[in-house]
Amino acid sequence: MTTELSEYTAQEQAVSELFHLELPSALAKAKSISPYAEAEVHFATQRFRTAIKRTIDANEADPESPLVRMMVAFCLGQPDIPERSPETRLRSIVHEWPSLRRPKLYLAMILSTIPIQRGAALDLYREHLRQEPGDLQALLGVSATLLMLGDREQAAAAAMELWEAAPTWRWACAALRLLLKLAATDFQPQPGDDSARGKAWR
Repeated sequence: MTTELSEYTAQEQAVSELFHLELPSALAKAKSISPYAEAEVHFATQRFRTAIKRTIDANEADPESPLVRMMVAFCLGQPDIPERSPETRLRSIVHEWPSLRRPKLYLAMILSTIPIQRGAALDLYREHLRQEPGDLQALLGVSATLLMLGDREQAAAAAMELWEAAPTWRWACAALRLLLKLAATDFQPQPGDDSARGKAWR
């Protein structure tokens, strides 16, 4: 178990470093690592069909990996079947492998889509950023979630941090879209969990 944890932690770190590269370099390096790493990069850059294909490839190569299971749960989970839903499957992985960071990050992404779970999503994003400051996916998730909660000031702060840290145009565009939403005078937050509003997002 200790050897496996060390291996998966190293994989997490390698994948995190990919997001600080320009896209062509990130894709080339991901391909040299594993289908799982490729799936992560394609998902993060919204190439969803390719991400699903690489997730299937990764599952065929290493179905026991918690990181591969994470991608399978996120990309191929069945929301209409509770025991097979992305949330249920990701919670199981987080419980089984509490030291891994990325399953918690993906669980936060799922929870942020559920109005009553957005406060919990923010807690997971904050935990991830304490362990991995400047993580671009977590910054994007924080800003988007706060925007849905209606906390424009804190959402803008997170979006500006993402904008300043963004190494590629894709990430910069994601931050810019959030900032433009924040600037829109007719923006209306979605109803949901408001327990996190008014708190510093850090």
